[in-house]
Amino acid sequence: MQSKTTYEYLQSHRYMILAAHTVYDPADATPYYFGLLGGSPPSGADIYAIPVSLKGTIRTVVIRLDIGTVGTNETASLYIRKNGTTDYLITTISYDTKPQTITVQNLAIPLDVGDYYSFKLVCPTWATNPLQVREVVSVYHES
Repeated sequence: MQSKTTYEYLQSHRYMILAAHTVYDPADATPYYFGLLGGSPPSGADIYAIPVSLKGTIRTVVIRLDIGTVGTNETASLYIRKNGTTDYLITTISYDTKPQTITVQNLAIPLDVGDYYSFKLVCPTWATNPLQVREVVSVYHES
């Protein structure tokens, strides 16, 4: 019996990609983008974009949110930004409790070979801004 290559295995299974960034202090009414490499989240898109090498669908996203100092309860919006143009709203997040784990299931975000995506976080105008924030996101692809 011939064993499957890694590519063949991934084509018939689910796999996970991890997106993260270093700790930062989010500013009011500012979009931030993050994906691979874990650097400080820039306010310019696609710098840390995740390339897609297998056709499939994003089905589940799990967000781990760590906050040094909590803010007030205004909500930020977290999107997957595909190919630098199309935003898919994943969830809204309030930064007034710590830590948080948010699981979003039943997504249907299509991906083709050659696509890329990153995460776009649009911050509100807070009465009190959260400080020392870090989002770590697990993205589950189904091929």
